[in-house]
Amino acid sequence: MVSSRFSSSAWFGTASRPWRAVQVLLTALLLLLASAAIAAAQALQPALSPAQVTIAGTCGAVEQRTILLRLPPDASDIRFVAQDLPTTDGTGVLPAAAIRADIPAAGVQNSTAVTGAVTLPLSMALTVDLREANSGAYTGAALVYYALPGSVDAPTPVRLTAETLGLTVNVKSPPWWPALVLVLGLALGLGLTTYREQMAPVDRLLVRLATVKNRLDGDAELNEEGKGAAFYTLANRALTDALTRLRAGDQQNAARLALRAETIVNLWVRERERWLRAVAMQRDLLKQVAELQQRLEPAVLAPAGAHLEKLRLLVEAADEDVLESILAETNQGDGTHAQKLSARLDELRARLRAFTGLAEKLIQIADKLAQQSNPDFNNLLKKVEALDAAAALTVYTDQVKLLYDEAAALLGAISAPKVREEPKSAATSAPGLAAPESDLFAMLLDAGMLPSTPEELKQDKSSVRRLRTLTLLSWAVALLLLCAAGFNQLYVTKATFGATPWTDYLGLFAWGFGVEVTRDAVVKMVQGWGIPAKSPTIA
Repeated sequence: MVSSRFSSSAWFGTASRPWRAVQVLLTALLLLLASAAIAAAQALQPALSPAQVTIAGTCGAVEQRTILLRLPPDASDIRFVAQDLPTTDGTGVLPAAAIRADIPAAGVQNSTAVTGAVTLPLSMALTVDLREANSGAYTGAALVYYALPGSVDAPTPVRLTAETLGLTVNVKSPPWWPALVLVLGLALGLGLTTYREQMAPVDRLLVRLATVKNRLDGDAELNEEGKGAAFYTLANRALTDALTRLRAGDQQNAARLALRAETIVNLWVRERERWLRAVAMQRDLLKQVAELQQRLEPAVLAPAGAHLEKLRLLVEAADEDVLESILAETNQGDGTHAQKLSARLDELRARLRAFTGLAEKLIQIADKLAQQSNPDFNNLLKKVEALDAAAALTVYTDQVKLLYDEAAALLGAISAPKVREEPKSAATSAPGLAAPESDLFAMLLDAGMLPSTPEELKQDKSSVRRLRTLTLLSWAVALLLLCAAGFNQLYVTKATFGATPWTDYLGLFAWGFGVEVTRDAVVKMVQGWGIPAKSPTIA
């Protein structure tokens, strides 16, 4: 029994020896795996951090970046070698001389501490000089060389190693010239808009007026007395009035007068021949008036001559009066103005015929009385002078007939009827403007912002200032926002602005020019909200 227990314990003691060996092997394997993991982790760390650098700057600037070097502890003789960076299209180069790096003078051994398996990084200052660079995108790489000691059996004691640093440099023009181009485009847009809104209508009116004036002076019959003089007079008067309105800034009425002058010339061209025949009738009627005036030259017949002068003036102004009435009509293209003049002259001829009979009777009475004075005759002459030459034709002929009968029975006691005058319509007073009944109006009135008398209205300038302030603010805000948006979109967000000057600067100029077009469209839209686009002026 004793020998059996002894053999069992001996067996267990013998069997524990290989188990200890297994434990030792497993521990060594774990240590080896941990070392390999640490070495692998250290190998995964990049030698340069970052390994790719993107630099954005403007022409004339100097840009700096910091690069971290994670090199082996035994690395030495660190050197930075730059290369020329070409543009993406190959048209330009950023020379290697513009790229440099400042590496600490001390070696890696003195500047790098090793804690376990982790190497503390070394700082390298990268400097890119853009003072001689043109706008564009430059892409390339630089190299960082360092030396490592070779192995014991290596043919050379030093092994040279290189790390690649990728470089992308985006260069754009300074903001001053792009901003100037944007302002120039904006100024041009403002100038064209101002011209289009203010001067262009004036220039178009001046061209229209000059065209009418050339047509007037180029037609000999228009400027000839006794032919188209009425057309020439009225058209020239309209031109003069239009220029006066333009000088006063009243473009609306100036345009209306220009249209009037054009209409007068067109009416003359459309019915020249018939108008000339009607004017010939007018000249013949004036000749008859002149012959009768010669017979009424004696001083005693002066009152009758004064009335005849009124008739002559009516005949002389018949063409202008008829033309004025035609211009006042809505439909001016019916081609009947010559017929209207003929009808007017026929009416005046009837007046002259009726007055001629009365004048003949007055001449006979004057001849019989010779140099004698007669109160009844003088009263009769006063009645003749008081005749209304412009009264309705029937009224006029009736009055002349009564005076003719009174002249025939001068020695009788015939009372002439009183001159009937057409009732004149009283001018209607313009209705007053009712004050708007609103809470805002009442508030403004209570605050004293609204003038209560015409004198206060004339002196009050606050409304003009408010309108001008609102106009200037709306312009400033609209232009500032639009310019800022364009500058941000076309310059700030474009890393290589200026690389293609024509495209980049022309785009900014076009944006500035289009800003005013956009602002003008916005202002016209806002006008529908009741916000004025122009400040009013008070004379």
